[in-house]
Amino acid sequence: FGCPLRSVASDGDTLWVGDARGGLHVLSPGKPTRLLEAHEAAITSLAVTADGVVTGSEDGCVKRWRDGIVAKCVQCDDFVTSVALTASDEVVCAGYDGVIWMLR
Repeated sequence: FGCPLRSVASDGDTLWVGDARGGLHVLSPGKPTRLLEAHEAAITSLAVTADGVVTGSEDGCVKRWRDGIVAKCVQCDDFVTSVALTASDEVVCAGYDGVIWMLR
């Protein structure tokens, strides 16, 4: 990948890999690897959704991706350290500052 990898997520068919430069690598069987310029800093966390993936980054952004396109982007006050999904597919995020919030 050419740089340190920071986070990995998979739904069984597609593998998403976040790197230290903010790149989101998308690997699917039988398809060429795609590299999305996803963030301006390291991707710290990934979560697979029913229709894509959510990324969190040291640039303070949480992004929800569908088909390689940003469907939603929220800017936070600090580094995003983790993203997760609830049973109803809502995104829960945590920041370096200890704040936890829901992405709406």
